Amino acid sequence: MGEENFVIWLDERTYITVEFLTLRGSVVSFIVRLMRKDSRGDSILSRFDTAHGTPHQDLLTPSGNLKRKEWMLDASLNEALTRAIRHFKAHHEDYQG
Repeated sequence: MGEENFVIWLDERTYITVEFLTLRGSVVSFIVRLMRKDSRGDSILSRFDTAHGTPHQDLLTPSGNLKRKEWMLDASLNEALTRAIRHFKAHHEDYQG
């Protein structure tokens, strides 16, 4: 199984962390986090992952608690991973309330 981890900086305080596992070239699990640095440290603004066996987005409250899940039922894991990264790149400012 292959493991990949990397960070994508969006500005001086906002970044995406990407972690995923592949088997024979196909994604088998992932987590993509939209992160923000501030005076208290780093916090997760939102995340996409494959917990519960299905790709989804966890929308979080400002305190980091789960507000709701949005399931990605129409996507393969490879496609969901790509969509998650693209979504945070395009919409990260929407999460910084």
